[in-house]
Amino acid sequence: MLIGLSTLSSDQIREAVRLGADYIGVGPIFKTRKQVDVCDPFGLEYLEYVARHSDLLFVAIGGSKAHNVTDIVARGATCVAMVTEIVGSDQIEEKITEIQKIIDNHPPGSR
Repeated sequence: MLIGLSTLSSDQIREAVRLGADYIGVGPIFKTRKQVDVCDPFGLEYLEYVARHSDLLFVAIGGSKAHNVTDIVARGATCVAMVTEIVGSDQIEEKITEIQKIIDNHPPGSR
């Protein structure tokens, strides 16, 4: 079983490492309507920061869509959380396949 922690700052990333987390959630990267009372988005530059300063795997969270997943994985994210993009689709299986193809063609860190 893997244990992950959501993080909003470099201090929280260090704390996640200290606590022994297997991975961290990083975000929100983009504006999200799924969660209420969430902070302003960090943007893609924060993903680059996390990739350079943490050895933990991380999941990009917040506002991830098929049209921006290439930018997300290019900044080093090895996982991308997508809720609305997938469950809001009329063809969920096709949407997942589309996103998987995008990621397969743009491996993490490949700008």
